[in-house]
Amino acid sequence: MGPSILQSAAWQKFQHNLGETTFFEQNQDFQYLAIKKSTPVGPYLYLPYGPYITTKNASKTAFKALQALAEREGAIFIRIEPKTPEIASEWLKTAKKTKDLNPKETWILDITPKIDLLYQNMKQNTRKQTKNYPKKGLVVEKYTAKNPEKHKILVNIQ
Repeated sequence: MGPSILQSAAWQKFQHNLGETTFFEQNQDFQYLAIKKSTPVGPYLYLPYGPYITTKNASKTAFKALQALAEREGAIFIRIEPKTPEIASEWLKTAKKTKDLNPKETWILDITPKIDLLYQNMKQNTRKQTKNYPKKGLVVEKYTAKNPEKHKILVNIQ
């Protein structure tokens, strides 16, 4: 399994378009997207679902690269959310565990089948919640490449 979309160059571009300061590094051993965040006491680096490490030995190299970046940017700490438990346990030897900002588990739903089949395969509670979203004001719109001006924030992130 590869890196999360939150650790991709496309997500970096998206974050940059939102006005965030971002740093992306990728090589054969590791990949990370660090987003510089501000606090009243100073900035920190945030890696949503990252870093992505391809080999266990690369963990130390990635950590050193992030430390150097943090020093250059004056960051007071680095907040990581690695998806690989081995990386988390390796890095947490010198770090403090905090509450994750992103969900620990996510899932992808194939929406190509007909809606009735989608509902049929959902758990009862999920089906009920999904059917109630329009009552709460959620609107779902179909996006097509023929009409990109309606969705300017998502245009050209690839």
